[in-house]
Amino acid sequence: MEAIKVNETYSLVKVNPKSREAQNLIEFLMVQRPDAYFNKMVKLGFQSPFKYFTAPSPEGIVIYNGHRFLLSSFGIDKIDETSGVQEQEVLDFIKSVSLPFEPYDYQVDTIKKCLMNNKMLIKSCTSCLDPNTEIDVDIPGYTEQEIKEMLDE
Repeated sequence: MEAIKVNETYSLVKVNPKSREAQNLIEFLMVQRPDAYFNKMVKLGFQSPFKYFTAPSPEGIVIYNGHRFLLSSFGIDKIDETSGVQEQEVLDFIKSVSLPFEPYDYQVDTIKKCLMNNKMLIKSCTSCLDPNTEIDVDIPGYTEQEIKEMLDE
C-alpha cells in the first residue's frame, strides 16, 4: 500500500477499497463509541456503534495524516514533518536571545522540538513547585492599535 499526502489534514492510501487489505486498515482505524449500546439509534440499527477514522474513495481510502505513524505494520511510512532547521542552529539562536534567566534543559529541549518540527502543540508547566502559588496576570484594557504597537516594538 502506498500513501500519498493530499493536503495538511489527509492522505490517500492507494488500495482497492473492497480488498481485504483495505478492510483490515478500516478495522484498525475504528473505535467503539463510548455510548454505543446506550444510544437509541445504535439499538435500532440506524447508526454504527463504531467511529471510523477512514473514508472510502474511488482511488483508495482517505486517512488522517496524524494516523500515519500507527500504520507501519501496513507498510505506510509517517510523513516527515521536519522543517530542515538543524539542532546547532537552534542552540545558536537560543544563545543569541538575551534572556533575563538561564533556560533549563527541558526548556531548551522543548524549543528544539518546536523549531525543528513543522507542527507542534506544546504544553508546558510553569515550573512552580508550590501548590499555593497564584499566577496573576494584569491585562489592562488595551485597544487593538495599542497591542499592535507593543508587538511592533
